[in-house]
Formats: sequence, C-alpha cells, structure tokens
Amino acid sequence: MRKTDDKTRNDEYRNKSRLSSRAYQYKVRKIQVTNDKLIFIGKNFEKEINLEDIEKIGIERSFNKILVILTIAVALLTLFSQDLPHLITLLITLAITLAYREENVLIKVRGEDRLLRLKILDHREIRALAKALNEKR
Repeated sequence: MRKTDDKTRNDEYRNKSRLSSRAYQYKVRKIQVTNDKLIFIGKNFEKEINLEDIEKIGIERSFNKILVILTIAVALLTLFSQDLPHLITLLITLAITLAYREENVLIKVRGEDRLLRLKILDHREIRALAKALNEKR
C-alpha cells in the first residue's frame, strides 16, 4: 500500500511540474465579480468567464526562485565563516524570502483543456475573489 501512495504522490508532482505547459498565464491587476460573470482585467486585456463554467478553483503557492538561491548562498557562506554578521544576513534573507511568496490562482473552466493561471498582483484581490465566489455559490 505504501508503494501505491508514493506512486500517486510522484504522479501528482509530475503533473504539477508540467502545469506551465497546460495553463494559460495572465497577470491580473483587478478582478470583478458580477451576477453571472467573472471578469479579469490586466494591462492590455480583459477576459470574462461565466460562473457556471468554472469547475474548480485552487491556489498555487511558491517562492521566488532568485530569493531562494540567494538564501542558500548566504547559508553556505554562514556555514563556512560562522560569523555573526553573516548569520544576521542569513536571517534577513530568509525573512525576505518567506515574505515574498508568490500566489497564483488556478481556474479549471468547463470545456477547455487548459487551466487558467492568474498571477494576481494585489493579494487582497485573491481574498476578494474567494469571498465573492463563496457568496455566489
């Protein structure tokens, strides 16, 4: 039974890593929820989706890769030097890395084979979207 769980977990990981090729990506500045439509507004686009067509909504959280690499480099420097200034620098870079977590909203639309990945620039919009969709459903 354990091997089956590991296989399922590995399949889920592979599917998640291939997600970028199966998703349309948008940078969204504002979200509007009307009675029957969800409207995404970006810099040079506006997309509408019927609320009835939405099958699933999820949030993908990840860390900025550059900040993670910087934190690992500072950790290695701290490990080899064991100085107090390097330790303080490590704690600061770790705090910055944890603070700047990226959140993308994933939407599965009925009738489309690809997901919508929305990189929402204002995190308050994610909470407003979740609240509005819970009220509508």
